Amino acid sequence: MAIKSILVHVANDPRHEDRLNFAVDLCRHVAGHLEVVFTVDPITMPAGAAGRAASNAFLAEARAIAHERAETLRQTVADHFSGSDLSYEFQIVTGDQVKELARRAHLADLVIVGQSPFAGDDHVVVKKMENLVIHTGCPLLVLPFAGAYPGDMADFCRRILVAWDYGAPAIKAVRGALPLLARADTVTVVTNTPAKGDDLNGTVLGRYLSLHDVHADIRATIDPGADIGDQLLAQAHDARASLVVMGAFGGLILIEHFFGGFTEHVLERTDVPVFMAH
Repeated sequence: MAIKSILVHVANDPRHEDRLNFAVDLCRHVAGHLEVVFTVDPITMPAGAAGRAASNAFLAEARAIAHERAETLRQTVADHFSGSDLSYEFQIVTGDQVKELARRAHLADLVIVGQSPFAGDDHVVVKKMENLVIHTGCPLLVLPFAGAYPGDMADFCRRILVAWDYGAPAIKAVRGALPLLARADTVTVVTNTPAKGDDLNGTVLGRYLSLHDVHADIRATIDPGADIGDQLLAQAHDARASLVVMGAFGGLILIEHFFGGFTEHVLERTDVPVFMAH
């Protein structure tokens, strides 16, 4: 599947412009369309506000600040595309971030969001990302808060680590990431040691990838009896991975209990971009 329709979330976090730069570069690389979405939570009165005049003054000031912030970002986006023949759209939406982003992502090939340590009004915080990847229906690319973003697409795709368990989320993530995997210098697949007689291990994925001219190094290095999230992040660092591709689990209590909050664990601790699907 080609990546042609990209949605990127921007907010007032310190890295929104880095995220936008990356999305524009990716859009240029794939000759695609970029939809830039700025989300604003509905403005509500603080608990300590008293009196109608105070309430009206607060709401007016809050709306003015939100409008100014949105218009600044609109101009930033316009500056990025100035003199370019790339196709883009800028939207300001008010409401629940996950619902609004998910609704606009139904016809996107990829949604780009930023990992954030903040719980501010305009941030898609880590806790919500699991919900977002479940409801979008398309892959999600999470760019970490800490560290440098890839300098260009060659750096971004240079060394890709794939977490493989033959589950439906992992299969969907690999299929969605094929355009990126095809550009990689090295692809490493990490999986658990298969049970006796089990032929649905990383070797099967290796054959599938080779049909798409992607040659992968298959490593059965994940111990299912230990913390999978910690192992995955450690092996990503050992491989000096520029991107991790994985399936996302969440939404069902039984699944989250079984996998020990694997998705949330990775999203909270990663300092490597993560491409995931559910």
